Amino acid sequence: MSAPTHEERVVIWRYTIAHSSFNQARVALMYLLTHPELPEEIKQAFLYSGIICYARPFTKSHITVSERIVCLDDTVIPAPYRALHHEHITWRDKAVAHTDVCIFSDTLVNNVVVVLKPDGFELKTAGAYSLTEAGLHDTITMCDYFITHCEMQLSPYRHFFTGHKHGVYKMNFDDGDNWLTEWPMLPPTSI
Repeated sequence: MSAPTHEERVVIWRYTIAHSSFNQARVALMYLLTHPELPEEIKQAFLYSGIICYARPFTKSHITVSERIVCLDDTVIPAPYRALHHEHITWRDKAVAHTDVCIFSDTLVNNVVVVLKPDGFELKTAGAYSLTEAGLHDTITMCDYFITHCEMQLSPYRHFFTGHKHGVYKMNFDDGDNWLTEWPMLPPTSI
């Protein structure tokens, strides 16, 4: 049984990570969509989680100490969703995963909001991002599209995983035939 090349391992990693990220985003956004009664702070947390997971495949990640890659590039984004995609990436980069103040100088986003009251004051920050119900549906549709895309990209590599004894393995990027390391414990439950 042959081992995948380094380049094939990168492809396997790339589309597995993207697939997982879009599944996580989909779960968070579906929960948000199906639970409109949630308090605003909880809605914001689910939305931020969904946007961060959605954007993860489009940002650079280290696969080795010296090698960084992006799982997916913008060429895979269907034309009708490009504007929404770029909105998600911008907000993730500037307001959700980071708290840049100068980018949104005409708004309260990422600024300290001071609420003065007769009995004192309250300090808070303004919510940075929200989506309409249609935006949630469109983002879930994009996640579904990308999940299917990742499954199609992974399909040619399935043969590498047959013929091994049952168990949990970690895929290595080291060259050679020892590309799978048996893992002594089960991974955490994934969503």
